[in-house]
Amino acid sequence: MKTLEEIKEILNNNKEILREKYKVKEIGIFGSY
Repeated sequence: MKTLEEIKEILNNNKEILREKYKVKEIGIFGSY
């Protein structure tokens, strides 16, 4: 399982793709992953 820091890094690295392709404005991590 990836650590929280690894997940944050992946999301941060793909922020522009998520914004352009899926119109994501905000993203959060919560609960048990």
